[in-house]
Amino acid sequence: MRNFIFTGIILTIALCASSFAIAADLAKFKRIAQTTMDKVMSGSVSDGDVDTLINMQQELIAIGKQAIKEYSGSHPKTAKMLDLVHQQADGMPDLSLSDIETLWHEKEFLKSKGIRTDALEEKSVTGSLMDTVVHPATAIIALRSYKSTKDKKFLQQVNDELEEVVNHVDLIK
Repeated sequence: MRNFIFTGIILTIALCASSFAIAADLAKFKRIAQTTMDKVMSGSVSDGDVDTLINMQQELIAIGKQAIKEYSGSHPKTAKMLDLVHQQADGMPDLSLSDIETLWHEKEFLKSKGIRTDALEEKSVTGSLMDTVVHPATAIIALRSYKSTKDKKFLQQVNDELEEVVNHVDLIK
């Protein structure tokens, strides 16, 4: 009986610790995203700033991938779908803005793999998890476009992408 109670206490502590780890990472995600938005909306973004901001978006993708991995591990109904997002995450920033829009924002990649995407609705946990990868990846593409063209519409897009995902992060539990 004592071993059963002790095991229960240990499991409870472990679950709380893992939940805290996700929460702490998502808090960091929001801080990095907000710092990026503040910088791009300042109107003063040098090429060196762009490189730093791209590195920050890569960190956001890593946090998103970790959150996806942890969530899919305990939610088998969405695991196949989220595992595909996780597997493709590192290649997303190499897409064009048009391709990432079609393949990921419109979910055509997942549909092409036979995945029903109704679980990825906006403001759902699974949709928000996918957004933690797709929106920073889109921001990277826009930052690269800004660096090569100096067209400030790309900075606005970075802001818009991150503003949207920050509003969804609180839905992840």
